Amino acid sequence: MSEQLRQQGEYEEYTEAAAPGGRSATLIWSLRAFGLAAALLVWLAMGSAEGLSSDARWVAAVATLMAVWWMTEAVPLSATSLLPIVLLPMLTQRTVAQATAPYASSIVFLFLGGFLIAIAMEKWNLHRRIALLTLRRVGVEPKRIVLGLMLSTGFLSMWVSNTATTLMMLPIGLSVLALVTERSSETTDVAGHEPHRPGHVDFIADKNIRRFGTCLLLAIAWSATMGGLGTLLGSPPMPSSLAMLPPNSAAGSVFSTE
Repeated sequence: MSEQLRQQGEYEEYTEAAAPGGRSATLIWSLRAFGLAAALLVWLAMGSAEGLSSDARWVAAVATLMAVWWMTEAVPLSATSLLPIVLLPMLTQRTVAQATAPYASSIVFLFLGGFLIAIAMEKWNLHRRIALLTLRRVGVEPKRIVLGLMLSTGFLSMWVSNTATTLMMLPIGLSVLALVTERSSETTDVAGHEPHRPGHVDFIADKNIRRFGTCLLLAIAWSATMGGLGTLLGSPPMPSSLAMLPPNSAAGSVFSTE
């Protein structure tokens, strides 16, 4: 495959030599063995529990294995997510159809839709267009800049995960802060520090600009959290909580996706 496709993320070759984070093959295999050992330990520890079926013990062991491999990335995350399809029919009385049924849940497709929207926004810079258009409307005063980024971040967070929205909006906020810093007359040699480097915000001499930068970045994070409460797509825990609610409950009927 071409180098361009590799950079776009359309093709990713997973090899032991080029493991995630540049880790060695020995470390990767050690983490895999640690996950298996932790799963076995959980299975043995739950053997003395009263009223616990054999299937429940295996499910707990598989969940432990997945948790360790997911956090350590001992294997690709996509492979870890598919472990129940293989392990549950082998270790429990569930069939393949029963093990794969949760993968077709409406909540999963709701997550998938949110991820697709986020990818489309990042691909075509829609988040940047919305942010810049909002800033153009509200003005260039510090309070208005913060308000504009909060409005655009909160709006985007209603349709995309609040975490993804924060990651998309932070570069815009840093670009605005860098532009303000470059236009400040107090960012040159202060107390032995090097002069300001264009496009960087690692050193800001002006206390007011530092406070503005802190306010700007915190505003992006808080507005993403507030906007994420507007819809089920805005915050991943909300659809998960909805799936655990009884179907006839008041909250379940209000936010039902059926």
